[in-house]
Amino acid sequence: MRAAARHRDRRCAARRAEGRARRRAVNRAARANPPDAAPSSHRVPRERRLARFRLSWSLAPAAVARRIVLSFLRSMPMHIDLTGKTALVTASTAGIGLAIAEGLARAGAQLIVNGRGEASVKATLAHLRVAAPGASAQGVVADLSDADGARRVIDAAPSVDILVNNAGIYGPKPFFDIDDAEWEHFFQINVMSGVRLARHYLKGMLERDWGRIVFISSESALNIPADMIHYGFTKTAQLSISRGLAKLAAGSRVTVNAVLPGPTMSDGVKAMLKATADAEHKSVEQAGVDFVRAHRSSSIIQRPATCDEVANLVVYVCSPQASATTGAALRVDGGVVDTIA
Repeated sequence: MRAAARHRDRRCAARRAEGRARRRAVNRAARANPPDAAPSSHRVPRERRLARFRLSWSLAPAAVARRIVLSFLRSMPMHIDLTGKTALVTASTAGIGLAIAEGLARAGAQLIVNGRGEASVKATLAHLRVAAPGASAQGVVADLSDADGARRVIDAAPSVDILVNNAGIYGPKPFFDIDDAEWEHFFQINVMSGVRLARHYLKGMLERDWGRIVFISSESALNIPADMIHYGFTKTAQLSISRGLAKLAAGSRVTVNAVLPGPTMSDGVKAMLKATADAEHKSVEQAGVDFVRAHRSSSIIQRPATCDEVANLVVYVCSPQASATTGAALRVDGGVVDTIA
């Protein structure tokens, strides 16, 4: 028994000595890497805390546990992988649509871009080869303002896993000057283009039990602009359609959502602001900031969003990580809509 006690004492002494050696090593490392400036409080700066953490783990005997923790820390950044998925983005030769196409291509999706002109589609494909090296992309020339255009897209791409309905038009006009033909024109492009494509592609998504449909709506769906009532009406209609389709896909791994951008520095908005910028001798970017502050004063960011900022949300919504997000109206409006829910 005395021999067992002596053995136990020796083990305890060895553990205490190991602990003292570890603490001395940590302290030496901390002294060798002092902070550049004294912190405002007595807390140890973050860099030194991380150094102590890494060193203490390197000295710890539990190598297996250490590897598990470090592996977890390395895996923390979210990585969106759409390899093997085919994505169609309508009106994707410029602005928000092009930014979405780039984001999906970088995530590994096989891309189908769409535009009304052959030259713009070819230019977009050339741009994507540079912006997303190695990406797989094809183009479809089609005007989605009527059923024939939708049919051309479907014939060129019979099946997709991801559908982003980005095609749309806008423009201010007094309510009393908007005739029936213009109301119908806005409705066909902003609403029916997405309806026609969703009606075809959703069936295949449900059969395969995976899919993503995203309608690019607008904060104008909630803040109906008095000078663009016909536009606001079509954007609100998209919210109804996306919510209804999400319910139709209930119980499946197909999600349907609407994304609501606010003022965004797309090519169309830049063109609209250029005349003001030239007349007032300012940059287009500054004209955009001034417009937001004057006409969208509830904006929290107090500037237009970039196309990439909108695209980032859309790419996430299309990802496997967004599997529990469906039937939602997701705002990327810079806080323009002044409601919580």
